[in-house]
Amino acid sequence: MQILNAWERLLAGFGSDKNAEGKNDKKRAWSEKEFSLPIEDQLSSGGMMSMLFSAAYQACRDNFPRDSWVRTLMHACVLMVSGYGQHPSVVEELRLIYNSEQIGPIGYALTAKLLQQLGHPVWTAFARRGLQAMSVDDFRKDWKPLVMKNSKIKDRISSVFEQFQTCSDDDIRLSVSIFPEELKNLMEAAAYKLKQTESGRLYETLDPILANFWETIFKEQVRKLLNELLDSQK
Repeated sequence: MQILNAWERLLAGFGSDKNAEGKNDKKRAWSEKEFSLPIEDQLSSGGMMSMLFSAAYQACRDNFPRDSWVRTLMHACVLMVSGYGQHPSVVEELRLIYNSEQIGPIGYALTAKLLQQLGHPVWTAFARRGLQAMSVDDFRKDWKPLVMKNSKIKDRISSVFEQFQTCSDDDIRLSVSIFPEELKNLMEAAAYKLKQTESGRLYETLDPILANFWETIFKEQVRKLLNELLDSQK
C-alpha cells in the first residue's frame, strides 16, 4: 500500500489538464484532413476492435502533436480493423510513419509488432528498419517530440515533472523498489538528478538520463524483440 501511495503522489500531475475543453459531440465526424471516414462508419463496420482502436486514436488525437507517428499509426489501425485495410490512406500513412524523422527504434518495434498482429504485410519492413536505427540519436526521435513540441502530452509530462520535484526521498525509494536491481539503481539515480533540475530544463536533464537507459538496458531489449519478430517469419 505504501508503494501504491508513493506512485500516486509521483504521477499526480499526469491526470491534470490546465486547459481542459468541453466534451466533444459523440456524433461528430473527424475532419477529412485528419480522417477520411466518419466515426459512425468505423464503429458499425469493425465491432469491438474498431471501438477500442477508435478510442485509442481519439486519445492520441487529443494529446499528441498532429504529426506524431503514434497518432498516425492509431489512425491507420482504425481503418484496418474497420475493414478498410486496403484504403489508400492506410498505405500513405504507413509510408509517412516509415519515412518520418520523428520515429526511432522503439517506434519501429511497436509499429512492427502491432502491424504483425493485425496481419498487415509491411510489418517486416518496419522491423528491419528498426534494426538499422539503434543509435542514441535514433532513440531521441522516439521521445524528444513528446517534451519539445507543444501538445497536451508535453503539458502532462511537465505537470508530472513539477509534481515529482515535490516528492520526498522516501517516496522515490519506495517507487523504484518494485524494479529489478539494475534498473532500480538507474531509476533512483535518475530520480534524484531530476529533483535537482531547474524549471524549464526538462529536455536537457532527460537527455543524458534516457541516453544512459538506452545504452545500458533498452537497446538490447528492443534489438531482441525485433530479431524475434523477424525470426518468427522464417
